[in-house]
Amino acid sequence: MPKHSRTLPILASVLTLAGAALLAIQFLPADAPSAEGAPQAKSAICRDLAEGYPDKIGGHEKTATSPGAAVYGDNVITLRCGLPEMLPTTDMCVTVNGVDWVLKNSGQGEGDKTITTFGRKPAAEAVIDPEVPSDVALVELAAAVKNLPRNGHKCIDQDDAARPSPTGSTHHTP
Repeated sequence: MPKHSRTLPILASVLTLAGAALLAIQFLPADAPSAEGAPQAKSAICRDLAEGYPDKIGGHEKTATSPGAAVYGDNVITLRCGLPEMLPTTDMCVTVNGVDWVLKNSGQGEGDKTITTFGRKPAAEAVIDPEVPSDVALVELAAAVKNLPRNGHKCIDQDDAARPSPTGSTHHTP
């Protein structure tokens, strides 16, 4: 079978999963935004990262900053660096432009979406107003945090989750 014949179905599957994940985060509620710095916000890593935060995300101008944090628009998007690295979780995890994000469901009904980097130390978190298109915000947020050091963990795909590990157990969490 020619190589390109195998690539197209794989690419179609990846794009379908990415589209479904982006649609899913449109409906995930989250905690209220906070412009307060995270515990490690004043670290050199977060200071350097925050200096490179974009002037605009999702079409919203950066309106406020604090150590390691930035607010866009009228609290439409809040981005902050310096949270503890995430432990494996059963929450939805998606990869956008090489950055893994865990989507948090606060169970509080409709509201903002909270996404946290997975596999990065320290972690970064973004709280996004439900009116902001998540696909655009995720691409721009991924570019803003891609330089956070990786810790070796990453999202797993559904094929990996069902595949037995070398010890014979099945993977259930990222």
